[in-house]
Amino acid sequence: MIQMKDKVKYLGVDCAKATFDSNLEDSSMTQSWENTPEGVDSFITWIKKHCGKVMVIVESTGGYERLLLRSLYKKTIAVARVDALRARRFAQSEGLRCKTDPIDAEMLTRFGREKNPALWQPPARSVEVLRQLVSRRRQLSDMIKQEKTRLEHAEGFARKDILSMIASLKKRECKIEQRIEAHLQTDEQLYERYEKLMAPKGIGPVTAYTVLAFMPELDSITAKRASSLAGVAPYTQISGTYTGKAKTAGGRKEIRRPLHMAAKSAIRFNPTIRAFYLGLKKRGKEDRVAVVAVMRKLITLMHRIDNDPEFILST
Repeated sequence: MIQMKDKVKYLGVDCAKATFDSNLEDSSMTQSWENTPEGVDSFITWIKKHCGKVMVIVESTGGYERLLLRSLYKKTIAVARVDALRARRFAQSEGLRCKTDPIDAEMLTRFGREKNPALWQPPARSVEVLRQLVSRRRQLSDMIKQEKTRLEHAEGFARKDILSMIASLKKRECKIEQRIEAHLQTDEQLYERYEKLMAPKGIGPVTAYTVLAFMPELDSITAKRASSLAGVAPYTQISGTYTGKAKTAGGRKEIRRPLHMAAKSAIRFNPTIRAFYLGLKKRGKEDRVAVVAVMRKLITLMHRIDNDPEFILST
């Protein structure tokens, strides 16, 4: 994190598909730039000429910020990426109800000053490639499910065409899975982690490589942080005399679905996990609550396996 906050200027940036807006601390002016390589280069030149020691605060916007983040990092300009929900909650706490690109840029500047977020670092190249492959596999899987849904009421030529599309998509999905496996084998350390994560019954290849792709820091964070990033950490709901049910929220959506499938599988085939699940049910827990608890237990177990080389999984 940036130290000596009083000597650093914060520069909020709100990215969209075609442009991005910037707001420099202590400046009332917001500028707009093209979200292209040329526009980003002009922005970096302006930073070096006018801003001095600066930290850029960029809101996560589904990938539109990627070019800017990488370019700033390459030019050794301090940059932090802020989760969109966290930024929105901060804006609400500041009483900012309006939402425009210039206002968001100014809000991110204030966020940087107040929160001084951790610097962004790009993932390793092997992880970045893995993430692209895993995302593509998930897209193909979703398309197969959509076609199967359409198949229910299809007749005649339409039915034949849908069946042909499903067969084609399954072939492409299989090809992507083979490419993922081949890619993992090109990185010895990554492949070793991948094989270790599949040791518990119920955790298959999809869950293992999805966690490595979208939570590569699993081997350097706490178990609680891992649960939070997976979106399975319970948050207590207590106020005065009121005690509500603990709830889970947020997290990385890419991880939750395969982790949910792994939990369902582990409940069936892993005796230890099944006993844990049945114990929760016996104590009156709802099924969905018990399944989330299993998901949390699995990600905690994966964290332990990934962090402790001496850990031996009991059979």
